[in-house]
Amino acid sequence: MSTYTSPTLQIRRLPEGDRICCARCGYALAYPGRPWKQATIVCEIPTDELVKETITGEPAETVLRQFVCRGCGLLLDAETALPGEPFLEDTLVI
Repeated sequence: MSTYTSPTLQIRRLPEGDRICCARCGYALAYPGRPWKQATIVCEIPTDELVKETITGEPAETVLRQFVCRGCGLLLDAETALPGEPFLEDTLVI
């Protein structure tokens, strides 16, 4: 049995206990209430590469982070941040 918590993540009851899992393939990422992004493949793209021109002409100096499931490649989440900044920690609870 599972409890849907987002379009891409769900909390599943597994034999070893509840886990935050990929909604598509069930890959276990973390315990509920704990950060899960570290268990993914993280792709960082400088935001300047996403747009051909910037309004100010100055580099944006930000990155788009994509958090991808290690089990099936589903894009689980994305965020923008300054390079080197810690992840925005999302947690899911039952």
